[in-house]
Amino acid sequence: MNKLIKSNRGGLEMKSKDWIFLAPCAVGGAILGTCLYIGYRMMYTPSETINKWPSDYGLLYEDVSFDGPVRNKGGKRLMLSGWWIPAQEEGVIRNSRYTVILSHGYHNVRTLEGIALFDLVKRMSADGYHVLMYDFRHCGFSEGRMS
Repeated sequence: MNKLIKSNRGGLEMKSKDWIFLAPCAVGGAILGTCLYIGYRMMYTPSETINKWPSDYGLLYEDVSFDGPVRNKGGKRLMLSGWWIPAQEEGVIRNSRYTVILSHGYHNVRTLEGIALFDLVKRMSADGYHVLMYDFRHCGFSEGRMS
């Protein structure tokens, strides 16, 4: 059965009952396409860059790197990078048995630029805590791809 009919204007038109099937398909396709696009943008957006450093807040620190738990395709462990901020007060390093490890969120970096993290780190350091701030893979200066 031919779904297209000749119109009085010389072109082809669809029968009105065919729109009952095609309209929901078009709307569903648009919704699916939008969901796929949003999902892709959430998963594969570039991570933020590091724009603040502990020294900007008067903190002594050391750049550190260590092997992460994930291996690349060649079997080599991915290198993660971060900062070791020792317990300190007014530029004097103090001994401490306590360490806080700060982990950032998805598509972020160790500085968590959206919040006043360095004020918290400075306070923890002055209260006698060492602080380790590091980047997940594919974030900041750490190696790897986004998963």
